[in-house]
Amino acid sequence: AGVRVTAVRAAHELVKEWFGGYRFWRDEHGDHRCLSYLVELDGHAVFHAGDTIWWPGLEDALRELDPDVAILPINGRDAMREARDIWGNLSADEAAALAAAAGVPAVVPCHFDGVAGNLGDPDAFVAALAERGPGIRAHVLHPGDELALAG
Repeated sequence: AGVRVTAVRAAHELVKEWFGGYRFWRDEHGDHRCLSYLVELDGHAVFHAGDTIWWPGLEDALRELDPDVAILPINGRDAMREARDIWGNLSADEAAALAAAAGVPAVVPCHFDGVAGNLGDPDAFVAALAERGPGIRAHVLHPGDELALAG
């Protein structure tokens, strides 16, 4: 119906020996259990990272997808959460650095207010993005907020 969805692998299985302590989580058939998605509709492209850390080459994949806006997690990860089996994601600073490296024009931070003990700081993300990608727009959304894509 005019919608195109592209799946992109995501790194969200806690395995300390891999990059950033995480790897691509696969099921018994070798299929990826965690994915990011690019959704294209009416000339707009939105990338939703879901749960992931910055794996080698993610910035290149994101640059190639060329989204109008990227939705990136900012709740981060640390040993205390991981000890409680709470697997982490990009931190605010990592999300800002990824957005800058990939050259995305706008970012919506996510995963910052949903689970007690696994929160992120949208103000820290906005500050990091202003430093790392000063031309990139940040849109911090809360329940009920909307973001209109130009077009």
